[in-house]
Amino acid sequence: MGYTQNDISFVYHNSDSKDVSLPVNDLNTKAVRHFNQEFGFAQNEAWFKIRDGYTVKFKTDEIQYRIGYNKKGNWLNTVKIYHEPELNQTIRHIVKSNYYDYTIALVEEITVKNSTSYVVHIDNEKGFKKLYVSDGEINVMEEFSK
Repeated sequence: MGYTQNDISFVYHNSDSKDVSLPVNDLNTKAVRHFNQEFGFAQNEAWFKIRDGYTVKFKTDEIQYRIGYNKKGNWLNTVKIYHEPELNQTIRHIVKSNYYDYTIALVEEITVKNSTSYVVHIDNEKGFKKLYVSDGEINVMEEFSK
């Protein structure tokens, strides 16, 4: 079961289009507790208030994380953004088997509830494609010619 557009939280931007990080006292304690249990390895995380809750962002050496929580502090989703070397071998095989002459440029791994889906950005000399991979199936979301 894949995610829908409504399952993903987006960061609130102020009028300057810069992220506005929240002070610790403005955070939901349930969300902070969950975050610390699940992502205790995170450093320099930044919390943001969005329309329906909170988003926290941080980065490790190779992976960018964005975690969404609702207003009550319940976890909604986790989005990881990374490159091909960090991609699960099964998902890599699904993509490369169908698009062997393309390079995997970027991966967005989206976990909602107990389901993980992937948006895989691929390219070659002819163009770009954005693929949606879920439950062993692959679909083209967008494609552009160079």
